[in-house]
Amino acid sequence: MKALSLITILLVFSSFIFTSDDEIIYDGLEAEKYHQKKTLSKNSLKASYKIASGDVSKIILSESVSPLILSYSVETAVGKAAILITQDSKVLWEEEFDKGATVKVDNHIIQLPEESEYLVTIHLEQATGEYNLKWKTDPKKIKNAH
Repeated sequence: MKALSLITILLVFSSFIFTSDDEIIYDGLEAEKYHQKKTLSKNSLKASYKIASGDVSKIILSESVSPLILSYSVETAVGKAAILITQDSKVLWEEEFDKGATVKVDNHIIQLPEESEYLVTIHLEQATGEYNLKWKTDPKKIKNAH
């Protein structure tokens, strides 16, 4: 009985770990080299990669109807990359980056239509480069957005 209780506790604990909102979701990611970099915030994604294809995502929880403030830098030496904001597989916003792109954007506003769960995704197609994304959804923490 004690062993069964321990197994149940471990299953519940592992479910919690794998469904937390700071989990990185890898969907079909294949790369010659991929290095996910540590960040101080759960509201961020940062990596460098070489000949990578697939998706890297994180869940965004919006607890009120408020804007999403997205800051990002993307460098694409080879291939293509894109940043997407989706809700239930519907694309709400997308920015694409072709070979040779070097882009830095601070405080881009994306209006979220409702209190919900959204997904921020980096889509890579045979890409080499790096990205750094940060976002905020709490209107009290948003300053100098445009």
